[in-house]
Amino acid sequence: PNATLLDWYRTLLRLRRARPALALLDPASVRTDVFEEQRALVVLREATDESVAVVLGFDDDTRTIELTLPGGPWSVLLDSHAGERHAITMLGAGHPIEITLPARSVLVLGT
Repeated sequence: PNATLLDWYRTLLRLRRARPALALLDPASVRTDVFEEQRALVVLREATDESVAVVLGFDDDTRTIELTLPGGPWSVLLDSHAGERHAITMLGAGHPIEITLPARSVLVLGT
């Protein structure tokens, strides 16, 4: 594996250890939203003081989804396609936002 891929996995492992929402293995704290037409999946994991959303794009083409996140404010924790995606900065809660999903991409957002 190349260094970039290893760095990606190391960062994911660090996030898992550092973020209670990712470390908590309670199925009741997980919500999943499926966007069939856009071939995307959003997994929201919540802990007492934080939330993490993992946005997965499975299509071979760039797609856009409209997403409403609870709580907040939200920021980008990790982005597989940061150079291809419009810059995402602090996201407000409760308001729909459009997120561009490059082909086969992962975006991790956190509060």
